[in-house]
Amino acid sequence: MPVTVKKWTRRWWQKIKPFLSERMSPHQQALALSFALLWGTIPLLGPVSLLGLMSCWFLRLSVPLVLGAIWMLTPLQVALALPFRQLGAWWFPASRPDLFQPQAEPLWWEMAGTWQMQALEAWAAIMIPLASGFYFWWLRRASRAVLHAPALGPEIDPTDD
Repeated sequence: MPVTVKKWTRRWWQKIKPFLSERMSPHQQALALSFALLWGTIPLLGPVSLLGLMSCWFLRLSVPLVLGAIWMLTPLQVALALPFRQLGAWWFPASRPDLFQPQAEPLWWEMAGTWQMQALEAWAAIMIPLASGFYFWWLRRASRAVLHAPALGPEIDPTDD
């Protein structure tokens, strides 16, 4: 049975939702999810969990929330790796090492570092503003939910004596 984007996001939200009820402020929720979005889409396959743990440690965020969201974004990370590389090659053309030595053909592992840097440059140009926008959107959404939440205490009628 094929999984649609709508079903996948609904399942993702149902898994993340319990971590949001951990008595976290809207600021902490927004910061944790925006860092998860940022690190979960970086076109590096190795240090993603380490970057998430360091962000949690420095900013005192919820480790299960950040790492869970990062791990759920792994399919998106893999799917965006090639588009980030192609966009980086288009936006940031690298200096070609074979310009000065026309007879030498560059080896693929020499070009891999250039490809990785181009992908990281495109990722930074797109995802940092997107994660910042997500932070402010989530903060506004969560703050509005807190303002419209029902009172926690018993209802007190000021006209009763």
